[in-house]
Amino acid sequence: MNISSARIKVRTAGFTVVELMIVIVVIAILAIIVLVAYNGVQTNTNNSRTLTGIQQYYTSIKLYHAKNGRYPTVPNEGSAQVTMACLGTGYPGGTCGTITGTTVSESASFMTTLRQGSGTSITGVVNDQAGSVGGESFIGAAYGIDTTTTAHSPTGRARMIEWFLAGKNQNCKIPQAWAYNTSHNNTACELDLEPY
Repeated sequence: MNISSARIKVRTAGFTVVELMIVIVVIAILAIIVLVAYNGVQTNTNNSRTLTGIQQYYTSIKLYHAKNGRYPTVPNEGSAQVTMACLGTGYPGGTCGTITGTTVSESASFMTTLRQGSGTSITGVVNDQAGSVGGESFIGAAYGIDTTTTAHSPTGRARMIEWFLAGKNQNCKIPQAWAYNTSHNNTACELDLEPY
């Protein structure tokens, strides 16, 4: 055999197109997994923050009731089918959503009454995460008089706290709270305090 006529196959440094495609596909799959996991963590964090805020306001409202023998009222209570106020101040535009077709606004007088009557110093927004559920929109939470099912109030109206959680069919997690609507990948929660 003649050495000079033998061909020696030498591989040059680098990757083939197939190897590069496999690497790109693996990176894309890992990126999707990380993105989905991050969104899940972010949703859980926002929901936990909302529930913590709700629990703090609910405790203040119960303290108010224990000290005064009644729940705090909201401005214009009784003048319309739905009369609610934002739980807290500092919401964008001074509103925390539209509930049962009514824009719900902050109320400095309600917050002062709640703080003084409960002996708490609670002030801030429940959560600044916005969401919509079945024609209603939420940022944080609202308190006051709204319509409900007759299973929860014989009059079809109740004094309540309302909020939303991101994700369909979420557990409202506050004792006796229930999910009254789930759509747009969100869950609307209601905690009825007394019939109205």
